[in-house]
Amino acid sequence: MMTDLDLALAMQLQEEEAYDLHAFERNRPRGLVTTVTRFCAFASPTLLPPEPQEDQPPEQRQRKTTPPWKVRDKSLKGQGGTGEIITKHDLEKSGMRNAQRLSDTVDGCGPLSSPVSNGTANSLQHKLRRQERGGRAGSEDIQTLGKALDQKSRLILRKFIDSGVLDEVVCIVRTGKEAVVYRALGPWVIPKGAVGFGPGSSPDDDDAVLSRLVAEDDDDDDGMNKEQQRELCVKVYRTTLSLFRHRADYVVGDHRFDSLGDLNKLNQAKVVSVWAEKELKNLTRMFRAGLPCPEPIQLHRNVLVMSFIHTDGWGAPRLADVPVGQFKRAIVEDMCMQVVLIARAMLLRCKLVHADLSQFNVLYQNGRCYVIDVGQAVDTSHPNARELLTLDVKNVLAFFRLHGVALALDNALVEEWIWNGVVEPSAVHASAQRWGDYAQLELGDWADAALAVELGSRLSA
Repeated sequence: MMTDLDLALAMQLQEEEAYDLHAFERNRPRGLVTTVTRFCAFASPTLLPPEPQEDQPPEQRQRKTTPPWKVRDKSLKGQGGTGEIITKHDLEKSGMRNAQRLSDTVDGCGPLSSPVSNGTANSLQHKLRRQERGGRAGSEDIQTLGKALDQKSRLILRKFIDSGVLDEVVCIVRTGKEAVVYRALGPWVIPKGAVGFGPGSSPDDDDAVLSRLVAEDDDDDDGMNKEQQRELCVKVYRTTLSLFRHRADYVVGDHRFDSLGDLNKLNQAKVVSVWAEKELKNLTRMFRAGLPCPEPIQLHRNVLVMSFIHTDGWGAPRLADVPVGQFKRAIVEDMCMQVVLIARAMLLRCKLVHADLSQFNVLYQNGRCYVIDVGQAVDTSHPNARELLTLDVKNVLAFFRLHGVALALDNALVEEWIWNGVVEPSAVHASAQRWGDYAQLELGDWADAALAVELGSRLSA
């Protein structure tokens, strides 16, 4: 006897067979005929409940909601029916297991009495595996301490001390947007084989050739005991917290770094190393030409060691920090003349333009001005050298005009004097001739006497 369920099943099979034949005929002209697989989807018993049997008692006609096997109580932990089995979802048990595992695997950890979460344990194990295989550095490897010292910079300072370049690093002297300067103590003579390299150490260094042309005497023994310590300053360029982002503008166009290509495509650490090397080269030119500036000593990556301009261990103040308004007019005029003569000597004897000359990059000690921060100084062959000189003259004269000096000086005229020298000396008063003697006798051979006379005649006006 055919029931309604058998009839429904037969009709469904017939409909599916008709659908397959129709698809077969439709795809034959297109060459897409493949083996036709027939399938039969049986309906769920819940959609067509079975009819109750007359010969079964009513209690057996009801569908059972529980399987015939024994079911575990879901309120119990584990799979054994007790609460003692440890699973990863048991926070207290898994935390103590993580603590036991860390105490057994981490050297020097010791026994842990508190539970450790799964996230903390996994993070510690991941870092340990990364350290063992020397993987990629994490944030703790590049974080900056002491305002500039990341892990690599601290390692360089340690290498300097171990190789005899430094004896100790004392304290921070000054912080800036691109570097931090530390006071240090070191020997007078750098031992051979020390880490890093000094000025003109490369035989094909054009700065070394230029320095030999302008250097007058390499024998600078002035009676000092070379076995004693001397004051040094260590300039550590920031690698992670640097606020100076336009270094490429001062390097592109400098023939000394043409081999580097596009500086913007280099990583930050490489760019900082190039910047430090650029300052070493510029200081080498200036120091060996006799200009008042720090003496470059040793460089390794982003750490530059120089001589320290100081008084009893206290760093010389910047012009911006000197109470210029309390000085006599003659002293302020002398300051202005020195700064302008330094700019002229940098261009004439060193073929450099400072590119950031202002009261913040000039130190003042015992009546003398010293120029610092020459990393951005560009060679005169740089396409923007003249424009950068214009900004230098503008900044310097604006500072001294605030203190009542250089009011009679024209920016364009001073810029022309610095760039081309005094071509046609003007008729000046005889009293201004003393400025020429002052430049030659007091400042040194690097000072331009003709420019000093022209400046003196207008500063005294």
